[in-house]
Amino acid sequence: MDYNVNGNGKTMIYHANLLKKYFWRKENLIGAAIVQMDMAVFGNRPTESIITLLYGSSKTGIGCSGATGLENNSYPFLYAVIIEHFHFFSVTFSVKIERLSVPRWVRNGTDHVILDCEYSYTVSDVRLVVKWFFKDQLEPVYQWIPGLDKRHVSGILYGRLNMEFTVEPSDRYSRYRALYILRPTLEISGKYTCVVTSLASQDLRHKEMLVYAPAKNFSISQNKVARTRSDIFCEATGLYPRPEISLSIILPGLQKHTVLQEIKKQVKLTNGSYSVLLARRFSEEDLPKAKMILLECEVYIPETNYKVSKEISFYTGTGVLLVCFISE
Repeated sequence: MDYNVNGNGKTMIYHANLLKKYFWRKENLIGAAIVQMDMAVFGNRPTESIITLLYGSSKTGIGCSGATGLENNSYPFLYAVIIEHFHFFSVTFSVKIERLSVPRWVRNGTDHVILDCEYSYTVSDVRLVVKWFFKDQLEPVYQWIPGLDKRHVSGILYGRLNMEFTVEPSDRYSRYRALYILRPTLEISGKYTCVVTSLASQDLRHKEMLVYAPAKNFSISQNKVARTRSDIFCEATGLYPRPEISLSIILPGLQKHTVLQEIKKQVKLTNGSYSVLLARRFSEEDLPKAKMILLECEVYIPETNYKVSKEISFYTGTGVLLVCFISE
């Protein structure tokens, strides 16, 4: 027999056997109560019943009204002991992902990164299965079946996981839900989807993770072409994904002005990594009238927190463009 269970304004349909399994469990559930259910026998008559969850003092009778009608002595009753402030008694009958923790970015070669999928479940969620998918692939890269204590790793994550890692706090149905990825590399950038299923329900969430590579080499230099002219070069190599580069003038008082005119930029992709080059010719007439001028070259990767910069200093006002120092 099926029951329409009303609670918190929501109605869900469950078979009597699932309700029995839930309400016969001898422990606190959802911080609310120890509950017990006594199901009546309705013979062979098909009956759709409605269970409405109420609140009360110590015991609350929750009645069922049948779509085809029932005699008074046939009503099943559910008794709930409310243990705190007589709050509305709410029961969650389906697995639900509460939080998906996937970092937006991680540096290439970092010791490890953890992707976690926190979910809630009830006793109705029998045969629980946790799966992780990479990008839009049909096969999971990780699967855990708590009831069988079996795990399987494949695809891009094969050989990359710490299989001894467990989340804390945890129980037998959550301890191996997370991915502990060792030394993440560029290949594992992409969308990660956590899917938690049971016989009663299913939930899923996904997030993107970007593995970036910082610059292997980064330099700023100058080439004097005339008494009052110099070419400035800024170059970075070995980055991923595509970086951005800019050149700014810093005046006394640390006021920054970005130089946009007549800047040459070149970006190349070679063997899976990017190199970027910026070039600009300066003359003393181009620079603001100040004794000390700083030119700052900045390289950054969009959508990450990666940013590096270097500066070159000029001394002007003597008719000769002098490079004073270069700093990081």
